[in-house]
Amino acid sequence: MRRKCNTHIKEIKDAFENTFNNLKNIIKLEYSFEIKDYIEPIEINDNSSVGDQIKHYRQLKGVQQKDVAKHIDIDRYTMYQIENKNYKQIYYPETIRKIIDYLEIEDKIIWNDPYLKFIVYDEYEKIKEFRLKADIPQKDFANLLDVEASTLRKWETGESKMSRKNFEKFNNLLLEQENSKKFKCDDSYLNFIKNNPKKQFKDYIKNECINIEEFARRMDRHPTTILNMINGKTTITRKQYYKFEELLNNQKLGIISSDPYINFVKSNKQSKFILNFIKKNKMSRAELSRQLGIGRCTVERWIRNEIVISRSNYEKLMDFINSYEQKKESTNDTCSMH
Repeated sequence: MRRKCNTHIKEIKDAFENTFNNLKNIIKLEYSFEIKDYIEPIEINDNSSVGDQIKHYRQLKGVQQKDVAKHIDIDRYTMYQIENKNYKQIYYPETIRKIIDYLEIEDKIIWNDPYLKFIVYDEYEKIKEFRLKADIPQKDFANLLDVEASTLRKWETGESKMSRKNFEKFNNLLLEQENSKKFKCDDSYLNFIKNNPKKQFKDYIKNECINIEEFARRMDRHPTTILNMINGKTTITRKQYYKFEELLNNQKLGIISSDPYINFVKSNKQSKFILNFIKKNKMSRAELSRQLGIGRCTVERWIRNEIVISRSNYEKLMDFINSYEQKKESTNDTCSMH
C-alpha cells in the first residue's frame, strides 16, 4: 500500500525548482527574425530585356542580388550589370544560365534578343548547318561574313564567341533562308569570290594598261597587299571588293579620267612618245636613263612595250621633258639676241 506524503512531494517540488533555477543561468535560448522590406517587382512586358526579366522574377521571389551572387559564386556587381545593362556583346553566358536555373525561370524568359539566346545556349551548330545547307565552302562563307576562315572555324566549333555585329550578318542570312523554300545566295560579293577574283584583277590591269603599283593606288592599298590578293595569300575583303566594283563600273561606263598619267597609259602611245622625244632631241637611250636615274634596260622595256611605265617614273619623265624644253627655248632665245 502506497503512502502519500506531503513532505516528500514538497521535497521533490523544491528539487525541481532548484535544478531549473541553476540551469536557466547556463542555458540561454536566443531567437532572431530577419524582417526584409518588401520590394515591388519592376513591371515587364514582351519587349523587356532579359536583364529586366531576371530582375522582375528575382524581386518577385523576394531574393536579393547578393543572395543570387553568393549562390552561383559571382560578385554582386556582375549580377547588377546583367540586370541593368544592354550589352553589344555578352561575355558570360554561363553565368546567365546559372542565374536562370537558380531562380527556376527558364520557361518564363522571353528571348526577344536573338543574339543573347544564341550566345547563352551555344547555338553555334546553326552556323555549320546553314553553311552546309546553302552548299557554301567554309572559306567562301567566311568571306561572305567578312571574317577570316580561322575565325569561322572557331565559331563553328564553339571555341570563340561571335560578336553582335557578326551575328546580325549571320542572322540576316538565317531569316532569308527561313523565308525561302530554297535558299539562294545572290550576294554579289560572294559571287565575285566564287568567280576567280584573281583573274578579274589581272584582266582589269591588262585592259587598263597599268601596272601593279597603279592598280594598288586606285584600290587605296599597298602594292604588296594587291600582290598577296592576286597570289591567293590573303582574302579579298568585302570593302576591297566594293572598291574594285567601282573601278569596273567606271571602266564599263567609259568614264574619262582627269588624271594625265592614266590617259597617257591608256593611249598606248608610251613607246612612240619616248622614241619621238629621243629622235627629236638627238638623245641616246642611255642618256635618257641617266637623266631619269633609272636603268637603261627599263627604258628599253618601255620602248618595246614590255612593261608599263609607273606613275613615279612617268612624273620623272614629264618633269625632265618640261625642264629640257624650257632650257632649249632659253638657249634659242639667247642665240637669237646675239
